[in-house]
Amino acid sequence: MKKFNRVPQGDFLRGIKVKLVTCEMVKKMTAETDLTTLIALMHPVLHPDTFVFATLPDSKRATLTVSPIMEFCEAEGVTVVVREQEAKQAEIDYQYPCRMITLNVHSDLNAVGFMARISTVLAEAGISLNAVSAFYHDHLFVPANRAEEAVLLLNRLRQEPCPYSQTAHFILYVKDQTISTEFYTRVLGCVPRLDVPGMTEFALSGGAVLGLMPVSGIKRLLGDKLPNPEAVRGVPCAELYLVVDNATVFHQRTLAAGGRELSPVTTRDWGHVAGYCLDPDGHVVAFANALEKKVGKNT
Repeated sequence: MKKFNRVPQGDFLRGIKVKLVTCEMVKKMTAETDLTTLIALMHPVLHPDTFVFATLPDSKRATLTVSPIMEFCEAEGVTVVVREQEAKQAEIDYQYPCRMITLNVHSDLNAVGFMARISTVLAEAGISLNAVSAFYHDHLFVPANRAEEAVLLLNRLRQEPCPYSQTAHFILYVKDQTISTEFYTRVLGCVPRLDVPGMTEFALSGGAVLGLMPVSGIKRLLGDKLPNPEAVRGVPCAELYLVVDNATVFHQRTLAAGGRELSPVTTRDWGHVAGYCLDPDGHVVAFANALEKKVGKNT
């Protein structure tokens, strides 16, 4: 059974950026059991301090002035996890200098497979793991010299494709299907795979599909409960962001097809070169390509 000491807040949170959580917010937090949702929402946070593991007899633990973030009572003694600096000051023998990664999703204690999936990803990279499941969150202790790599791997795991989706369809509501079809045929440089009254489809790379549906068609399909898209015609309500080999070529093609330029092709701070336009219905259309990596003289 885990035993957690109540540590002075100023000490435990030293150097850690935190988000204040009120009692009412805690009440509204619902524990998650679905594995896919847990992985998608885990948001790993790497804490700045280096921690260590140590074991102490009960008699010695009572006299120490350290502030462990975890204690566990075993038959052989009390295991504590403390900051390395505190362990050195208290002259405690310790092992496993590590960093703590908190998974900021409220995981249910009954959740199945979450830690197994995490440990598998880290094990495949040769990264050891000691995990602690507290009431609200899971905390991972990994070797200090590989902590940033572990966070990178966890974020990659979060970004894996959704296992439930076989094909992604992005459907834009348009006023005139013929005009929009001609526009995107010129912009994308390809003909639709489907072009029938009520729906036009363009096959995109990666199995995605761009659909064009007349406003009149979606109104018939969904009825009066759907707010009238015509009421906001010309107001950008959606963005089509396509990563291509050469953003400039596609941006110029969009302008030539009648698109209105919002922002020319330029370097963006998220690592892309991108340009933005409006299509005939006011949807934002952006084409981007990744920045070329600079090659050094010695590479």
